[in-house]
Amino acid sequence: MSAPPAWQRDVLRWLRQLDNAVLLKTTDPIGTLQAGGDLDVLVGDSAAAEASLLREVGPPLFRARYGYFYEWGHIDLIPRIEWRGAAVLQTEAAVAASCTTADGLRVADPASNALLFWLRPPIWGGAFKPGCEPLVERAMAEDSPAFRQLLVQTFGAVEGQRLFELAGQKKYAEAAQDAGALRKALWIRAVLRRPLATFGGLIHHVAMELAVRLHPPLPWVALLGPDGSGKSTVLEAVSALLQPTIPQRKIFHWRPGVLKPGNPEAGPVTDPHGKTPRSLPVSLLKLVFLLADWWLGYWKKIVPLSARLTFCLFDRCYFDLLVDPRRYRYGGPMSLARWFGALVPQPNLVILLDAPAEVLQARKREVTLEETQRQMAAYRELVAALPNGRIVNCARPVPEVAGEVRDLILQMLRDHTPAIA
Repeated sequence: MSAPPAWQRDVLRWLRQLDNAVLLKTTDPIGTLQAGGDLDVLVGDSAAAEASLLREVGPPLFRARYGYFYEWGHIDLIPRIEWRGAAVLQTEAAVAASCTTADGLRVADPASNALLFWLRPPIWGGAFKPGCEPLVERAMAEDSPAFRQLLVQTFGAVEGQRLFELAGQKKYAEAAQDAGALRKALWIRAVLRRPLATFGGLIHHVAMELAVRLHPPLPWVALLGPDGSGKSTVLEAVSALLQPTIPQRKIFHWRPGVLKPGNPEAGPVTDPHGKTPRSLPVSLLKLVFLLADWWLGYWKKIVPLSARLTFCLFDRCYFDLLVDPRRYRYGGPMSLARWFGALVPQPNLVILLDAPAEVLQARKREVTLEETQRQMAAYRELVAALPNGRIVNCARPVPEVAGEVRDLILQMLRDHTPAIA
């Protein structure tokens, strides 16, 4: 039997010697990482935990908020688990209640795990998340009095008892039917138990939310190219390659789609120039619509996803209109389209899939060879002028193209990450 990879030994060694910290949800950290999950570690001292991680495991490819992203997976060092200042789980109490496995790992007790992964999704997102059932069943089977006590401590006597009864009846989804009641009970109980800490946590939460919206922790990427360049195929392959490093990803097409969502069942466009351009007044209204959709989409979709450490990739973006206005039925002056384009939120990285027009035509013949040549030249000129523009030869097999795009994305993320002292 071959020896395990060095990173697995490093992670286990780090977890075994980590002080004042507890591993959440899992007792099999390597299996969790290999399955594409991430490790959540609740830490009492963030600076000490980070120093230990860097010493034992090494520097990550990049870092964002509490997340440390390695080529083989993602680790979160979480200093507190709160909802708008109200503690869902007390760090000190969770560390004190933790237990040590036969492998020497400090893991959260069943009650803490059950509370977190059953009730945190309704509190944060207002919805039940399947998969928590085994954790709740274990807490009820192994130490139901401790689980009940933790629920009452967190949500108060009335709501805590109700949740305990739901757990006993295995009616887990019912806890999410009134997320507002959960949040209200959590906040009241937190204020009664620790008023100063709770209001201080609320101020910290507001400050953090402002910070991540003004400076999103994850940048975003747009992939450009004419029909036949394989954007969708390459993006899917890149998304799969990023899986160990960035577990959560979201692919958009052309625009965020807040004002008028696209039809997911519409299928690919087979005749991009089949419709006549719009009139000048309608084209101007279309530019206003696009600008509004991009800004609303940036603040309502891209930034919140980035704050939750979800990586956003775009198949086409506003730049496409500047290269191929006929595709979008734009009938106004290009100078005005470029002016609006300067006001649209800009991707952190723009990648052009480049190939000779003859290669692209062999894949798709939705426009003429001359039009493909024109588009390819316009794309090259546009992307070459961007400081964050990169050009990738897509005439090669998809795995090679996807690998180069992935490398460009990872390098951008490294450059985006603040230096670790």
